[in-house]
Amino acid sequence: MRYYKGYILIRLREIGSEWKVVEKVRNLKSREDDEDEDWFVFYCTPIFGSWDILLEICFSKHEELDKLKTFFKIDEELSKIIEESTTFTSTKNNFDATKIKSKNLYYRAYVLVRLKKIGLEEEIVNKIKDLRSTEYGEDWLITYASPIYGGWDLLAAISFSKLNELDKIITN
Repeated sequence: MRYYKGYILIRLREIGSEWKVVEKVRNLKSREDDEDEDWFVFYCTPIFGSWDILLEICFSKHEELDKLKTFFKIDEELSKIIEESTTFTSTKNNFDATKIKSKNLYYRAYVLVRLKKIGLEEEIVNKIKDLRSTEYGEDWLITYASPIYGGWDLLAAISFSKLNELDKIITN
């Protein structure tokens, strides 16, 4: 099945409730008896910076991303914890969810990029979206890259086996 990939960044009202929210949303998925919906939370983690949690969502229709955000408001416990959330999605990059199910990859990182020159988003995404390690002993790949809208220009998802590989990827 081909999916769109979306991201939800969440800011919490109070620090310290990150793992509580992660536990509550990490296995969310559409109801199996509903043929009109096909979405699931692919990955969820606390992050550092101005946002507190990142959700990676796979979905077959764009409206499903809005349904998930609405769930946060309807769920009484989550609505008390979540201050705000924002979404990033790609309409151009269909995503094959099986692409990153590798037993050799252990860590995942998300990189938000701001470009010096506007208008190069597609060009940069095309250059980096299939990058992977080529040196012996390294095991990393960029699993997803997409232009995004807002204060940042690009989002890249990276899977890697050793933490020092992330430093090398970012500096290059």
